[in-house]
Amino acid sequence: MLARLEGELSLLALETELERLSLPPAPEFSIFDALCVRHENQVSTLLAYLFNINNRLPDGDNFLREFLRECFKDNSEFLQIIERQTAWKVRLEVDISGDKGAKSRRPDIVLESPEIVVFIENKIYPQAIRAGQVKDTCRYIKAKPYWKEKPKAYVLIKPKCTETAVMDGELKDARENFGHVASIEWMALSPFFRKTACRSSRMRLVLDDLASFAEQIGGGQDG
Repeated sequence: MLARLEGELSLLALETELERLSLPPAPEFSIFDALCVRHENQVSTLLAYLFNINNRLPDGDNFLREFLRECFKDNSEFLQIIERQTAWKVRLEVDISGDKGAKSRRPDIVLESPEIVVFIENKIYPQAIRAGQVKDTCRYIKAKPYWKEKPKAYVLIKPKCTETAVMDGELKDARENFGHVASIEWMALSPFFRKTACRSSRMRLVLDDLASFAEQIGGGQDG
């Protein structure tokens, strides 16, 4: 009798465990879900903070440097320039149009050191990529006297995009106007976010959430 009861209890425990394993995994907490991050300017703000606005993070400009190394890893000339930089200014949504009544153009993030300036365009939805946008931006940037003598670089962070003709045209305009151009998909950045070393445990958690968000963009899901 006791042996039979033990057998039934074991079978019940097994069935319970199998039922638990068959359930979809419970969703993990994500800062992106908690703050309803759905727009490009929200993501740009987070990236700019991680790049270290006002040098307030314990990692200094390490994440900024690692990010540029990842984007330009096949460009040894530009990597050498990056290594020489000792001070960076990080700015968001810099209005470069200038002329009254001109169409407004704002690079999402501008990274500037005494020697170089890097313009970052962040796109998380394919429909946000429009023909002629880069050409207008390049024209305005080239007209700015305070950037005239500095080498310039352009980074496009993009979703998995079906509009390849538009994308190719935009990148062609960028290469004709900037010395160094990088185009990288959000999905390709996910492993970089996960492996980047940082001193702050909270920053580590945010980077893991950012990696998951990058995978959602790459998979065609809304942020």
